[in-house]
Amino acid sequence: MAMRQERAGAVQRLAPGVREALVEVPPGERTVVYLEITHIDNVARKPVTLIVAPEGGGEPIARLALYPPDQPARFALRVPGDTRRLRVRLGEAAGDTPASIELRVAR
Repeated sequence: MAMRQERAGAVQRLAPGVREALVEVPPGERTVVYLEITHIDNVARKPVTLIVAPEGGGEPIARLALYPPDQPARFALRVPGDTRRLRVRLGEAAGDTPASIELRVAR
């Protein structure tokens, strides 16, 4: 499975062949970051679930469902203060394969 990694604030793209991304967390002192879904190509309106966890494993920070499943969204996430990267992946449910999702993390 392919995975993408980019600099802080960069837009990442998830698609059927790229189901997860390693996203840099912008530097700052606050423990809240925003996962922004900037674009989604999901004409069939299939259910979409994103699972967010710190890099290196551990329990997921969040399991997010997009609603409506074909519209951009913004989610506030509480992360440990020392978090440098988040792993964002599409959920495993059968319907979780939109054509593409563009996302980024911001403070």
